[in-house]
Amino acid sequence: MKGKYFKIVIRPKSEFKTLDMKKDQISEGVVRVAGKRKSGLWDTQAWLISQREAHMEDRRLVPDTQIARYAVKSLASEPRWVRTNVFRARDRFRIP
Repeated sequence: MKGKYFKIVIRPKSEFKTLDMKKDQISEGVVRVAGKRKSGLWDTQAWLISQREAHMEDRRLVPDTQIARYAVKSLASEPRWVRTNVFRARDRFRIP
């Protein structure tokens, strides 16, 4: 597997004017990629989950730790495999 993280993309980069990686307060292995919209509001663009905190089985992301399970459960849909270590999911909240 390439890289040290699984990436769960929630929104395309094109919706944001800047991106910033915010380390989760609970674990070093789960990182939230936040983006600043043109309106000035911040929102989650993606989640990065360390391969020490989760693994792949049959193109499915399986969280191994409590914080990784929390990050995956906070999504509105199950992460779907796109390529290599990249998954796609929907967020619970829809922002216009």
